[in-house]
Amino acid sequence: MTDSAYQTRDVYAYYGAAVSTANILETGLINYLTLIQNKAKKNGTQLSWDQYYAENTGLTMGKLILRIQQRTLLSTELTQELETALKMRNDLAHYYFRERALYLATFASRAFMIEELKEAADLFTRVSERLTEEILKTIGLPS
Repeated sequence: MTDSAYQTRDVYAYYGAAVSTANILETGLINYLTLIQNKAKKNGTQLSWDQYYAENTGLTMGKLILRIQQRTLLSTELTQELETALKMRNDLAHYYFRERALYLATFASRAFMIEELKEAADLFTRVSERLTEEILKTIGLPS
């Protein structure tokens, strides 16, 4: 495999890693919203949990964030991090390669893409960790 082909393969691998970490964050949002909804129900049960979870898995990441914000008070910092993560996730899902098609042509621009994708994955991981702290607080466990 040529150096160029190897590096191009890495671009796609880092893209996959970034999208995967975005999906982990999205699953955390589904879990958190489901937890909030089930706790708010007077007699939350496994059945009500399952129903909320099924409904929430059909929501977009933006709608998940909005519904969480409507039901709980998130810190300004976490709210901003979620908005940044949503913007990055949408960019990856809808525009990333279309807007960077020519970047695959040179070694330097592919290296730039790899760094950009690493930063995206790091962002999603950081926000997921902060969301996990909120989940732990909600259920009364130390973070």
